[in-house]
Amino acid sequence: MMIWLRGNHGRELSYADIAAVVGIKDGARLRRAVKVARVVAANRGDRLERFQPSADPARRDSARRRVWTTRYMREGHGDEFSARDAMSAARAAMTSIKDMHRATTYEAANPHSIARTEFATMAQAADECITKVAGLDTVGEQAVRRENTSLLTQMIADLEARLTEVVIGLDLSDDDAITPKATMEVIEPVAALLQELSEQDRQALADLINQFAHQEIDPERQLTAWEAPETLGLLFEPR
Repeated sequence: MMIWLRGNHGRELSYADIAAVVGIKDGARLRRAVKVARVVAANRGDRLERFQPSADPARRDSARRRVWTTRYMREGHGDEFSARDAMSAARAAMTSIKDMHRATTYEAANPHSIARTEFATMAQAADECITKVAGLDTVGEQAVRRENTSLLTQMIADLEARLTEVVIGLDLSDDDAITPKATMEVIEPVAALLQELSEQDRQALADLINQFAHQEIDPERQLTAWEAPETLGLLFEPR
C-alpha cells in the first residue's frame, strides 16, 4: 500500500480507489490499514491527509454525495489543498483545547475537586496554548479564528448545531417518512434567509458547522454535516 500511495502522491484517493488496488475490501480492515499507513507516512516525514470531502465539487457518489478522499503528500510537496488539511486539523485541535480549558478551569475553581492545583496548571497551559496559536497571524483567520467567548456567541454556536441536526435528520430520513419536496419546503426558507447575510457572516456560520462536523463520529452523519453549509446556501460559487 505504501509504495502505491507514494507513487500517487498529490492525487485524491477514496477508500474505493485504495481498495481496488490493495485487494482489501472497503471496510473496517481497510480503515485500520489506512491508519497504519498514516503513521508510517508521518515517520517518513510525509503525510497521509485525513479524509475530507473531495476538493472537486463534481466528484460525487451514486447518491450525489461528495466523495471523501485522502492524499499522500511527500515532504516538500504541500499545496493549497494540503493547507486545507492543516487548517482542518488546527480547527479540530483548537476546539478540543478550548473544551479542555473550560473543564480544567472549572475544576481548578471547584473547592471539592480532588486535584485543584493540577487542574489549575492544566488550565493555564491550555490558556497559553490558545493565546499563542491565536496570535500566529501567518496561520490566517481561516485556520484559527479569534472567538468571542460571550454567552451570545455560545448561543449562536448552539443554534448552528441544532440547525445542522435538522439538516442531517431531513437528509437521512426515508423518502416514505419525509418526501424530498417536504424537505425542500423546510430548507429553502432557511437558506433564503441565510443568503441575506454578508459573505463574512456566511463563512463564519459555515465554520461553526464544520466544527460541529469534526465532532460527529458517525461517518454518514458527518458527511451530511460537512455538506450542510452548501445545502443551506452559505457557500457561493465564485463569480
